Amino acid sequence: MIALLPTALACVALACLVAAAIADIRAYEIPDGLSITLLVTAIGFGALTPGFHWLSHLAAVVLMFAIGLLLFARGWMGGGDVKLLVAIAGWTGLAGLVGQLTAVALAGGVLALVLIIARR
Repeated sequence: MIALLPTALACVALACLVAAAIADIRAYEIPDGLSITLLVTAIGFGALTPGFHWLSHLAAVVLMFAIGLLLFARGWMGGGDVKLLVAIAGWTGLAGLVGQLTAVALAGGVLALVLIIARR
């Protein structure tokens, strides 16, 4: 039974990401609870997974917070987006940070194109 908990936490995290995407598309707002849940599930996953690299994941969270703070201060990204990126960094760790940022940039570009086309 305990062996299923990490998988269940990953499923909850995925559901939070889907809910965040839907909320962002509908109202341009990501509820804080989703970001908090993502970060809590990452911590729970780490606690249940032998060999979890805590320092890598903590460093990724701190680095993403610093990057997000800069992006927010310049007006390039909203606060909800930054909180979501920080929470996801808790799952990816340093090894997955470049992939995370690449996926976010590509998804943002596609979304921008869709919105430009839809508004015409």
